[in-house]
Amino acid sequence: MLPFDEGTKAKRNINLGGTKSQFSHADLLGRARALRNSRRDERNREEAAQKIQTWFRSQKEIQNVRNEMKIQFDRGPGGEQVGIMLLHTAEMFIRWTRLLLFSGTDEFRLNKWAREMLSRKHDILLGLFGGPLRHSWLSLIKRIALPTLISYTISASQTLTHLQVVDALLSSFEAGSEDCHSQQIALLTQYLIRRSLESMPVSIKAPLEHAGYYARIIATILNITSLSTQNQPQPEFLNPTLPFTQFLSSITIIPLLPNRIPIKVLPYFASRIPWNTPVPLNQFTSSIPEVSRPHVLANLVAFVPPHYSKFPPIVISFYLQAYSVLLDSIDYKVLEGRNNNKQITGSNTDKEKHVILHDDVDTEDEDVDLNQRIPSAGTPAHNDSLVESSNVLDSRTLNRLSTLAKPSHLNALLSVTSYSSNARGDFFKFAISLTLSFPTRRSQLWSDISVSPHGGSGLIRECWRGYVRSSPLGKLSDDGAIKTLMVGDDEFFSLSASSTVMPRNPLSIDDLIVFSRQLLNIAFPLYWLDDQTKIKSSGPQGIHLAWEKIREWITSCLKGIHARDSRRRFTPPDHWHVTSQLNMHSFVEAAILEEQTLFNGEQLPDATTGTSITVSRHRLSPRQLAQLSPRLGVLNNIPFAIPFEVRVEIFRQFVRNDYERTVSNSSSGNVFDRFFNRPRRKRAVVRRGSISRDGFDQLSGLGPELKGPVEIQFIDQFGQEEAGIDGGGVFKEFLTSLSKEVFDTNRGLWLTTKQQELYPNPHSYATEQHQLDWYKFIGHILGKALYDGILVDVVFAPFFLAKWLGKQSYLDDLASLDPELYNGLVFLKHYDKNFEDLSLNFTVSEDVSHYRLNRQIRRQSQAFFDGLSDIIDPKWLRMFNQQELQILIGGINAPIDVDDLRANCNYGGVYDENDETIQLFWKVLESFNQEQRRGLLRFVTSCSRPPLLGFKELNPKFCIRDSSNDEQRLPSSSTCVNLLKLPRYKTQRGMQTKLLQAINSGAGFDLS
Repeated sequence: MLPFDEGTKAKRNINLGGTKSQFSHADLLGRARALRNSRRDERNREEAAQKIQTWFRSQKEIQNVRNEMKIQFDRGPGGEQVGIMLLHTAEMFIRWTRLLLFSGTDEFRLNKWAREMLSRKHDILLGLFGGPLRHSWLSLIKRIALPTLISYTISASQTLTHLQVVDALLSSFEAGSEDCHSQQIALLTQYLIRRSLESMPVSIKAPLEHAGYYARIIATILNITSLSTQNQPQPEFLNPTLPFTQFLSSITIIPLLPNRIPIKVLPYFASRIPWNTPVPLNQFTSSIPEVSRPHVLANLVAFVPPHYSKFPPIVISFYLQAYSVLLDSIDYKVLEGRNNNKQITGSNTDKEKHVILHDDVDTEDEDVDLNQRIPSAGTPAHNDSLVESSNVLDSRTLNRLSTLAKPSHLNALLSVTSYSSNARGDFFKFAISLTLSFPTRRSQLWSDISVSPHGGSGLIRECWRGYVRSSPLGKLSDDGAIKTLMVGDDEFFSLSASSTVMPRNPLSIDDLIVFSRQLLNIAFPLYWLDDQTKIKSSGPQGIHLAWEKIREWITSCLKGIHARDSRRRFTPPDHWHVTSQLNMHSFVEAAILEEQTLFNGEQLPDATTGTSITVSRHRLSPRQLAQLSPRLGVLNNIPFAIPFEVRVEIFRQFVRNDYERTVSNSSSGNVFDRFFNRPRRKRAVVRRGSISRDGFDQLSGLGPELKGPVEIQFIDQFGQEEAGIDGGGVFKEFLTSLSKEVFDTNRGLWLTTKQQELYPNPHSYATEQHQLDWYKFIGHILGKALYDGILVDVVFAPFFLAKWLGKQSYLDDLASLDPELYNGLVFLKHYDKNFEDLSLNFTVSEDVSHYRLNRQIRRQSQAFFDGLSDIIDPKWLRMFNQQELQILIGGINAPIDVDDLRANCNYGGVYDENDETIQLFWKVLESFNQEQRRGLLRFVTSCSRPPLLGFKELNPKFCIRDSSNDEQRLPSSSTCVNLLKLPRYKTQRGMQTKLLQAINSGAGFDLS
C-alpha cells in the first residue's frame, strides 16, 4: 500500500553504488546560497517593476486629471456648473483659481487669470479679502503672487501683466487701518518680502520695462514693513507679526541678497530699510542659524556701511557687536576661503525657466516646500545648499566678507566711533574678532589701523589707557602689543631727546613695563595648568575665544617685548621672573622628570582628547610641548620666566640624562667596552699642524655617536706622540684648537661683522656640497662642546644664533650684519621728502634685509644646524635666547674673579690654603691683568673664560699641587683634571716670571 503523500514529496536520489560524490560540503552550501540569492533578486525585480508600473499609472492619472482641470479652467470662471445652478461668485473664483494651481498650467493660462483679476480688481481680487473665504483666498494668492514676482527676472511676454496684479494687491493697503482687508495684505507682504528675495536667482537678466513696476512693488512692501518701526500709531496686527528684528534676520539670512535684487531697484531697496533702528543684540543673533551667519554678515556689510555717518552711537555699537558675534561664530578657514575646492556660483541655465507653485494650495503653513512648476513663467526657487554650503562660500560672499578688513571700512568705523567711548570699546572688540577671523592678514590689519587718519599711535595708546589698564578682560587685547612688535628698534627706542626719528611706539616705556608684566601674569598660569584640556575648551567670559588662543597671542607678544629688552635693556631687574610664585628646586625636578618621561615614550595626557597617548620627543613644537608637559611648555614658550641660572642647571641635567641613556643603549652593542664597563672611546690621532683636517677625516662620520667619549692623541711637529693620557682634558684642548682653525675667516667658511661676530659665508663657494659637509661637521663639534660643557672661545652674530632657535631675522637684525645698509634703509624709511632729491636709481626685486639675513646663508645654516641637532635636542636650545646661547657656548665675557676662584680651589700634595707658596700664588694672580689671568685659566683648563655660573661649576675643581723644589722648573698643567702643577717657589717675582713663561710658551701636554 502506497503512502498517501507519495505524489507530493520529491524523491531523494540515493546512491547505493558506493561511488564518491562530486560535490563537497562547501560546494553544496555555495550552490544553495546562489539559488537563494537568485530567488531574492527575482523578487526584487518583480517589486521594482510593480513600483514603476504604479508610479507610471499614477502619473498618467495625474496628467489626465490635470488635463481635465485645464479644460474646465479654459471654460472660464462661470464655466463650471454644479447641477443646474451657478456657484456663488466668491466660491466660483476660488474654485477657478484652484484649477489654475492644481493643473500646473502654463504661462498662457496664468496670463488669462491675471487679466481676469485686473478686470475685476475691486470685487474679486481685493474684495475676497474681506469676505468669509479670505483665508483660503490669501493662501491661493500667496502661491500665485510669489512666482509672479519672481517672474520679473525672466523676459516673458506676459510678465508685465503679472506684476500689475501684485502691484494692485499691495497698493490697496491702508496705513493705520485694522480692517480684514489690510490685515490680509500685511500677511501677504510678510510672506513675499522674504520668499520672493530668497527664491530670486542670483543672476538677474530682466527687461528694463519691468523695472518700474517691480520698484513700485518693492517700495510698497517696504512701506508696509516700515510701519512696525515708526513711532506713529500702528495697526495692532503688525506689532507681533513683523517687528524689525524679525525682518532684519529674515531678510539678511538670504544668501547673496544683493545679487537677487535688480540693480535698478537695489538703491531704493537699501534706502527704504530702517537700518538705524536699535535692535536687541541677543534677540537678533539668537534667531540666526549658525550655518547662515556668514550670509547675514555678508549682507550687512553690503548694505549698512554707507549709512554709518547717519547712525547714532547706540546703533554703531549694535552693528560692531553684531559683527563681533557673527565673526566669532564662523571658522576662520571658511572666511579665508580655505575650504573652497571649486568656484561656486548661483547662476541658472536658460532651460530652468519655470515658476514654482505649492501643491497644497489651501494650507495656512507658509513653509510648505515649493514643488509644483508652471513652465516658462519664471525661475525656480533656489536651494541655498546649491549656492553655498556651511563650509564653502561663494566667491561673491567671500569678497563682501573681506570688506570688513579693508582700510576704507576700518577708517569709516574709526571715524564714527571717535566721539563715543562705548562705541570705541566695541570697535576694539571687533578688531580682535577681525584678527582672529583673518589670521593671515593680522599684521596688515593693525598696520592699516595705525596709519588711519583716525587711528595711529594715539588709538593704541587710548586702547591701553582707557581699556587695558582699567579692565581685566581688556588685558587680553593685543592691539598695543601688535603695534609694538611691528615698529622697528629705531622707532621703539625713539623717545629719547636726542633721537631724530619720529616716535611711533604707541606705548611709553613705563606703560610697556606694566603691560608686559600683566601679560606674563596671565600667560604663566595658563602654561602651568596640569590639565591642559581646560584651556582648549573654555575662555574668559564675554570673549568668544579659547584660553589656548589667548595664550598664543600673549606668548607672541611677550617674546617680542623680551627680544627688544634683550637687545637693549629697559625693564627693571627680575622683571621677567616668576620665582616668587613657585619653588625653583621643585620646578627643576619636575621639568627633568617630564623630559625623561617624554623621551622614554611613556604615556602622557593628550590635551585634545583627554586620553593618554605615547609620543616621541624629537622635533616637538613648543605648542605640542605645552599640551603634553606644563614645565617644558614654560621652558619652550616663555623661558625668560625662569632665571637663566636655573635653566642652565636644567640643561645640564637634560644632557646628563641623555648621556646615561646613550651609555645604556650602547651596552648591548660593539661600542661598549665590557672590560672597563664603559662606552668604548672613539679614538682620533691628530697632528698639531693639521688639527681641522685630521679631525674632519676621522670624526665627521660619527654623527650622534660623538655624544660618547672621544680620545684624542696629539702628534707633535716631530711626529712624536705627545705625553699625557686623555681623561677629557686633551679633548678640550683639541676642541679649543679646532675652533681656532675652523672659525678662521681666512678659510672661507665664516665671515665676521664689524663687531667681530661670526656668521656663515654667503658666497656661492660655501654652498658646494664639500663645504656643506664642513658646516655639518662644525655643528657636530660645537654640539659636542655644549654637550660636554666645554666653553669655546667664539662669538656668533645674533641673527645667526636666532636661526638655531627657529626664528626669522628682520630689519632690526640687519644692524649686526651690515650697519651701513641698516642705517641707509632706516633713513629711507623715515625720509619724508622727494626721493628724487637723493638721486638714487636702483631696483629691488625682493626684501633687502630678508635676502641678506636669510636667503643667502640658508643652506649653510641648515647644514650647520643639522649637525648641531644630532647632538643637542632643539627643544633644549629653545630654553634660551640669542644672548644666553652665546653665554652657553663661550661663557661669560666677564673679568675673572680671583676671590671666587680662590674660594672654589682645591689643593694637593704638600699644599694647603696657608702654605707660603700658595699665598705667593694668589698675590701673583691678583697682580696679573685680565689678559694674563685668562691666559693662566686657559693654561690650566684649556678655556680662557670663567664658567657660566662661577667657578663652583668648574668640574673638576680648579686644583693646585706641588711638582718639585726646583725653582728653575716651569709650572705645568693637566687640563683633563684642571690641575696646576706648581713648583715650590720662594719669591713672588720668580713665580710671576715662570708662570708667564709657561702661559705664553704655547706648548702642549709635554709640559706635564
